[in-house]
Amino acid sequence: MTFWTAVAAVAQDGTLPALHRVTGVAADDVLNVRAGPSAQTEIVGTLAPDATGVGVVRTEGGWGLVNAGERAGWASLRFLEAEPGGTLAEAGALRCFGTEPFWSLKIAPGAEAVLTSPENMDGAAYEVGELRRMPAALEKYLVDGSGPEGAVAAIIQRAACNDGMSDRAFGLDVSVVLSGGDRRVLSGCCTLGD
Repeated sequence: MTFWTAVAAVAQDGTLPALHRVTGVAADDVLNVRAGPSAQTEIVGTLAPDATGVGVVRTEGGWGLVNAGERAGWASLRFLEAEPGGTLAEAGALRCFGTEPFWSLKIAPGAEAVLTSPENMDGAAYEVGELRRMPAALEKYLVDGSGPEGAVAAIIQRAACNDGMSDRAFGLDVSVVLSGGDRRVLSGCCTLGD
């Protein structure tokens, strides 16, 4: 599958990415994560029988693309159940990040966003509004606000995203616009939850 096919697959399914929990796996067992969407492919990781907050990025033939450790793989959807409130539109928390330069933005919509970077490991805090959908052909969401460092706006959309440092797969792309003394635009990926 090409990168653009993956982008289209993520963009077409308005319910993904979404948080799931492992279900129906014995307490002394694990849910296997495989290299491809088939029980015949290599096991590349596992999920605990009580795992929650498992992000499903896309689906194919009864399998969901998830992250296990530092790589992506496929888990059977028979053993994954969608968590209430686990979609982008309902997100109670988001964690966004990027490289070159390294940065992280933890967002609690309607409350606070904290941006950390090597230059500011304590983080710059911003008071932000609710996550809201923007009028656009492709579904995009915006959360913005301000703080002592200036203003911040994060534009988030469903799209295949890679951090460039691991073999993990993400389903949310972000552009973060910072204004104030340090005006810049950061690009990266987001995950649902904290």
